[in-house]
Amino acid sequence: MFEEREVFSLLLGVCGLGFVLMARRRIRSLPHFGLLLASYAALLASWFFSVAAGAAWEIHLNRLQHVCSGVGSLLLALWSVRLLRKPASREEAAGES
Repeated sequence: MFEEREVFSLLLGVCGLGFVLMARRRIRSLPHFGLLLASYAALLASWFFSVAAGAAWEIHLNRLQHVCSGVGSLLLALWSVRLLRKPASREEAAGES
């Protein structure tokens, strides 16, 4: 059985994917953009598995949904940490070698 909120979340995610595709040049200019895109892909997969679990293989797709949600959240956290980390100055990097 499909839940409306899950279908709505998937539709919003697909619309967001359209935005990502249209703005891909700007997104590629972000630091560590690969982590951000991987996070979005994992979350989009999570929303897809959530809807698909209503149709078939409920237990397995529900597990996949939660794994993808966790991976997407961890990747987003990692991207945030890397984004906010202060880059080492050249002098500090040379002193560590």
